[in-house]
Amino acid sequence: MGSVGEDQKNKERSVMVRKANTIMVYKTAIFTSLILMTLLWVLPYVDHFWLTEKELSFLGWSGYGAKMEVSAVAYWCFYGVILLNMIGLYFLRNMARMFFVLFVVSSIFLPALWGFTVTTPLEAAVSFSIAVLYGVLLTLSFMKPLAEQFK
Repeated sequence: MGSVGEDQKNKERSVMVRKANTIMVYKTAIFTSLILMTLLWVLPYVDHFWLTEKELSFLGWSGYGAKMEVSAVAYWCFYGVILLNMIGLYFLRNMARMFFVLFVVSSIFLPALWGFTVTTPLEAAVSFSIAVLYGVLLTLSFMKPLAEQFK
């Protein structure tokens, strides 16, 4: 039987390990979502390597009926904003966490302005994976022990 002091040390050690593991999972989710986001941003530029002309033509309908056109410059600026936000999340900045919540909530409603979306199965799978990772990031960033780490 361990003494009270040993039990307390073991409990503190367990809390520290749980905290370290949570931070590791959180930062891995950030890194993975950045890799997937970069892949999603680059895919439209390389789709022509494996898609047929007919499939590429079909992808051209993406944006039909849009209330708001998105230029290539805006497309890459948006990527830059996401990248900066992820860097802020990685370093546990509270402003980045609040901006991320705003970004996720707005991404629910903004596609209504962009018209129809036509994607390849690979793009759909990557988008879904990113959405799941964003859910992980939101959950972890507002729950103990990680929520207490944001500055």
